[in-house]
Parts: sequence; structure tokens; C-alpha cells
Amino acid sequence: MTPIEAPYFHSAPVSPTRELASALERLRVRFATTNRRIHHLGAGYPHPEVSDPRSYIAHKEGSFPFGAEDGDPYRMPWVSLARDIYVHAFAIGRVPVTNRLYRGFDPAHLLPANLLEQVNEAELLDHPVVNVSWYEAALFTEWLSQVIPGVRLPSEIEWEKAAGWDSAKSRKMRFPWGDEWRPEYVNSWERGPNRTTLAGSYLQGAAPCGALDMAGNVWEWCSNWFIEGDTLEHALAVGGRFPELEDDGTNRRVDRGGGWYHDVGYPATHVRAGDDPGDRFAHCGFRLACSDIVS
Repeated sequence: MTPIEAPYFHSAPVSPTRELASALERLRVRFATTNRRIHHLGAGYPHPEVSDPRSYIAHKEGSFPFGAEDGDPYRMPWVSLARDIYVHAFAIGRVPVTNRLYRGFDPAHLLPANLLEQVNEAELLDHPVVNVSWYEAALFTEWLSQVIPGVRLPSEIEWEKAAGWDSAKSRKMRFPWGDEWRPEYVNSWERGPNRTTLAGSYLQGAAPCGALDMAGNVWEWCSNWFIEGDTLEHALAVGGRFPELEDDGTNRRVDRGGGWYHDVGYPATHVRAGDDPGDRFAHCGFRLACSDIVS
């Protein structure tokens, strides 16, 4: 296994584009004028127990070690050394949000053309949604909160706990399934089809809590800003309270989990990346979280 040495970001920070601003305004207008009751939301999931992103997994309050152990070969410079952080109870989506559910919010959202050349549209509807900015993901959660009160993006601390913490063994896994890299357990560049796959289809790669696709398939936006170094250490020292930064085009939002085009290392549960919240990627989507526990 080769340690990762070079800093990695998906892109350099850029200011939100006019195209994005126009798209957000269109979605806000639609959101404001849509009937407050949403009927038949996301109907038609073939396997709700696996592929329905509205299916949540509850996590009890408690502490877990956030970050990487000293000497971990996949610890990057912007990943903190493991530190116990107390996390309030929350619930997280079993799988990432899919095209099917996202289209209920934005019918104009286009499925990736390159994927339509490889996968029929009916199947692609149950792939994770991609090409959505952080802003669009956050607005989606606001829209969905009409029927699922308290739904939101997870913080990266919640995300990491859901991805790797095994409450039965009281330890955190390097990867969702354990400490050894298993390329057959994850949609990554090494053995995957070099594109997204059905949400929740890598059952052997499940996290200890049962969440799927916490490694590979798509990166997932988290709620907090990307910080590192002394700023990160201070935030962890005060219980994981991440600061609110200026949304001025120079700061990034966190994304987690690795994507279909990465291999060993990036899907580790402690690995974190940061991207401009206005950027869209063919390998980045998001997952839902909720503080109003769903049992």
C-alpha cells in the first residue's frame, strides 16, 4: 500500500459563476412557489431497504476518535491526529441522494451525458446524483425538510463517525469495512466501471452502522467549511465546533468519501478534501443527515 503524499483538492477555489447564480435563483423561485405539501416524493424505489436515501441510520450520542492515528500511511497533512470528539445523537442516510430523489426537487437537472451512453436512464435514476454544487445540495435539504423535519447535510464529524465507528467494538475502522484495503468492496478506479454505480450496491463495503457507499462511488458534500492546521486543532479542542467562514470565493466546503475515480487511500474514513462550494463535479454528490432521530 502506497502512502499518499501530495496535497489533494478537486480544484482551485473560484467565485460562483453567473450560470450557478442563475440556477440557484431558479431553484429558489421554484421552491418558494411550490405547494408546501410534497406528494409521492421519490416513489418507485426498487429496493427501499437499500437504495432509498430517505432511509436513515440512527447514531447515539457519544465520543469517538476523529482523525487518523499517528503513523497511519493514509494520513494527509490536513488530517488531524485522532482526538476523541463528543457527538450529539443524529441520523444519517443509508445511501447518497439519488438522481430519482433529486429530480423531485429539480426536474431540469440533467443526467450526465457520458453515463447515459453507458447505462440506461431507468437504472441511472438510482445512481447517486452528481454535478450538484454545495449550494444546490444545501437548498435541496431545505426543500426536503418540508416532509422530513430537520433534514440537512451532515457535518464532517458526523460523517466520519457514521463511516468508521464500530460501537460494538468501540473502535474506528480505517475503511468502512475494516482496516485493510479491499478493492472489491468499493466502487473505485482500481476495480470499478470508472463511473457511478447503483447507490448501495457494494454491500460488502458497508460501514459498521450499515451505511453504504461511505467509501467510493461519489465524494459527498458536508455542511462545514474546510479548515486545517492550527485552526482545525483549535476547533477540535473546543469540541468540534467548526467556525463559520466568509463565503467570499476563497474558502472551501468539506467533501468526504472518495469517488469512483480514486483508489487505495482516498476512501479511508478519515480522509478529507475541500472544494469551492460553487463547483460541480461528475464524481461528487451528497448524503442526508437529521438531528430529529429516525429510529
